[in-house]
Amino acid sequence: MSVKNVIFLFLFIASGCAVSKKKFSIVEGTPELRGTSLSKLVIASNITARDFDIVKAEIELFDNGSGRKLLGSLKYRAPGEYLISLRHRSGLEAARIFITADTVMVNDRISRNLYIGSSEYILNKFGIGTTLIPLIFGDYLISMKDAETVRDCRSGISEIQGYIGDREIWYFLDCKIGKVSSVTVSDKIGRNAVRLNFSEYRKSGNYFYPGKITLEDVGGMSRINIVIGSLEFRDSKKLEFIPGKNYEKIILK
Repeated sequence: MSVKNVIFLFLFIASGCAVSKKKFSIVEGTPELRGTSLSKLVIASNITARDFDIVKAEIELFDNGSGRKLLGSLKYRAPGEYLISLRHRSGLEAARIFITADTVMVNDRISRNLYIGSSEYILNKFGIGTTLIPLIFGDYLISMKDAETVRDCRSGISEIQGYIGDREIWYFLDCKIGKVSSVTVSDKIGRNAVRLNFSEYRKSGNYFYPGKITLEDVGGMSRINIVIGSLEFRDSKKLEFIPGKNYEKIILK
C-alpha cells in the first residue's frame, strides 16, 4: 500500500487531526504504564469516541521530489461520519468529502464532478477501509484481532501487533504519556508498508492529540505531513452533505 496509491484517500482524511495550541509536557517522575493499564489508557483517550470539529490543518504532500500544500477542516460525528473540506492556500475550496461506514461522496468543485463510492471500493482500491481511518488520529483500534504485546515498555516503548482484515498493524506506544508514537500498516507478510509518526502532543480538555503527523511510504519517496491547527469538542447536529448542483455524477467501481 504505497502512498502513491493512498494519497487520494488521505486527501480525504488528512485534515482530520487538529488540536488546541497548548503543548503537552510530561510530568517529572510520572511512572511508566504497562500491559493492560497502558492499553486501557490509550483506548480511553481515543478522540473518535466523541464528536469534534477541526478548524484548521496544514497539509503537505511530497512525491518523488515534488510537493503540494493544502488547507483542511473536518467535522466528525461518532461513531464514524466525517465531513471534510480541502482548500487551496488561496482559500478556494477544492473538494468537500463525506465519509460514512459504507459510503464515500466527493464534491469536486474544480471539475464540477460528484464522485460516489462504497467502503468496499475504498478497500479494494487503496488497501485501507473506512474502519482504519481513526489510525490517522493516532487512535487505538478496538476491533483489532489477535492483538499481542510484543514488547512491554522496554526503553519506554510498548509494541503491540494485531490484524484488521488482511492488514497487519504494529502499534508503538509511549509508556510515559500513554499515547501512540507511531503505527505501521502493511499486508500480512510486511509488504507495502505505510508508517505514521505522531509528535508534539497537545491538550484540549482532558484529551491529548498529536500536533504533527507524518505518513510515509516505507522504503519509498512519498510523504504526507500534517501540522495541526485547532480542535473543538462539541455535541453538534447531524452532518449534512449537499451534492453539487448540476455536477456530473460518477460512480466509483
